[in-house]
Amino acid sequence: MSAEDTDFAPVFLRECRQLLKMMDKGNPDLKKQAEAVISDELEALENKR
Repeated sequence: MSAEDTDFAPVFLRECRQLLKMMDKGNPDLKKQAEAVISDELEALENKR
């Protein structure tokens, strides 16, 4: 998605990050993996601008 819609992607990714911060149940390793993907995608978007 971030490659297709560079205007909406940062908004969506920041919202995902906020949701993950509120989640206190589930697999902590999977949560860390999701947080890493979000950070990587946001960084890649910043580098494109």
